[in-house]
Amino acid sequence: MCVCGVLTMNRLKEVYRTDLPGRFNEMEMLDRHFSLILNVFNGNILPPYEILIHTSSICNLNCKWCIGGYVSSKENKDALLDNNLLKKENMVKIVNSIINYKKMGYDYKNNCNKEYKVENVTFSGITGEPLIAKDSILYAIDELSKHNIRVGIFTNGVLINKAMYETLLKLGYILISIDVGNSETYNKLKCNGNDTNNFDTILKNIEEIKESK
Repeated sequence: MCVCGVLTMNRLKEVYRTDLPGRFNEMEMLDRHFSLILNVFNGNILPPYEILIHTSSICNLNCKWCIGGYVSSKENKDALLDNNLLKKENMVKIVNSIINYKKMGYDYKNNCNKEYKVENVTFSGITGEPLIAKDSILYAIDELSKHNIRVGIFTNGVLINKAMYETLLKLGYILISIDVGNSETYNKLKCNGNDTNNFDTILKNIEEIKESK
């Protein structure tokens, strides 16, 4: 690592948090992406380490605390973004762009040139459930994983089914939001009080995915 890099890291160590584990640790993140960050500071804009994609503004639940209810109730609904990624052909374009986005930069740790690319893609949602766009996401997971790009997803888990397991097992991580401890509270806080079996469905999906793995 270059002298300026060592000095920078030493100064950062004086102010970073030490109570966060693994990938959540700020210093671990800076150390891992040190060369990428320095390239950007020096004016060489490289592909980002991670891309976060929100595939849908539509959700199958109605969580009491979610901003989605506020956004979807706006009077000017015409101003809301279209759910273009529900169409697989649009996802194909994005995936191809991610795979082909590569650029040369300098590796300050090993003092050599290096090709940089997107390393991680996460599917999530601000107002919607990612798996609403099921066909698009399953395609993306399959294709991105073929090119050694780590893929993850945040989901409420209700729409998962056995036909997805083979593809979901290619994920680097899957984070399933439950938020409550029993079915009664789940229905009250996430389903407008309607009587559903969603809570049991999620637990079953988690168990079956674990067994499949």
